[in-house]
Order: sequence, then structure tokens, then C-alpha cells
Amino acid sequence: MTKSAAGKLVDTIISAVSPASTPAAKPYAVTVFGPTTLALQEVAAHVRNGYVPDINTPVQIFGAAGTISIVLVLGNPDQAFIERAAVTTSDAVAQEEARFKRLVEEAAQRQIEATARAEKEARRTKLIAEQRAALAALEASE
Repeated sequence: MTKSAAGKLVDTIISAVSPASTPAAKPYAVTVFGPTTLALQEVAAHVRNGYVPDINTPVQIFGAAGTISIVLVLGNPDQAFIERAAVTTSDAVAQEEARFKRLVEEAAQRQIEATARAEKEARRTKLIAEQRAALAALEASE
């Protein structure tokens, strides 16, 4: 029994587009499931490879088990989300800059206080030395 021309054409089309013949092919959808922190790292890798969360499939969070399930599909984020991400990034940079400035100011204040304590201790030590010298001179004159 030989294949018909239509059957050969179907086989040709299937072999031309099958993942086995195109190793770089990506499935349209992938499901990521696992411990939340690990699954989100995998999601980040898939996002870099052109996937976005499927808006038609809700993210499932299993709080008791600490796991998450996210369906990703090939695609690009909507422009609104790109703009939102830019704002989020800008806000995060501003927060980091403010935190850094606060840390520098706190370190400077600690340095000022340490210098003031050291100067006070030096004055006290000098005064004690002067008073001892004066006392020694007084005792020597008697």
C-alpha cells in the first residue's frame, strides 16, 4: 500500500515544522511549577527568551506548599506594562539613591561624633597632664 500524494504532502509539512527538525523551535506555551523562588527564577529566564505570562490563565499560588504555577506564552508585553516597568525601575533607582545618601550621611555623622569624642578625650588628657605637671611643680617647690 503506497501513500497518496496528499499523505506525502502532510508528512512533508509535518517534518518541516516539527520540533525534531528545528531544534531552536519554542513551544507556544510553557508551564512553570515549583517552589516560588525557584519557579520565579525560571520564569525570568523564559521572559528573557520571549515569553510573557498568559493573561487568560491565572497564576496559581499554593501557599501551604510554598509553590507557584505560571503559564507563559510566546509574546511581548503590552506597551502599558513596558512603561509601568520603566516607572518601577526609576522608582527603585531613586529609592536606592536615597538609601545610599542616608547611609553616607549616617556614616558622616558617626565620623563627626567619633572625631568630637576623640578631641574631647585629647583635651581631657591634656588638661590632666597639665594639672599633674602643675601639682608636681607645686610639690617640688615646697
